[in-house]
Amino acid sequence: MELEDWFDTAIGLAIGQKWISNNGFVFELSAGAGRYLLDSNDSPNAFLKADFWLGIVFKIYWLKENSSRVAFRS
Repeated sequence: MELEDWFDTAIGLAIGQKWISNNGFVFELSAGAGRYLLDSNDSPNAFLKADFWLGIVFKIYWLKENSSRVAFRS
């Protein structure tokens, strides 16, 4: 299989859904499509895109007295 090498820029639209469980797990699905803007003979005219994400939410707790600024101590 030979790889093609080309460059183009595109604009498109995507839609998706994200779910966050009570345990902090994240599950996300999205799909979209777009059209390439440059008129290149090497690049295709349009593209389809689909994403699947699985992750964990990390929560950071701030102290009330330092909520407006971050203090560093040495």
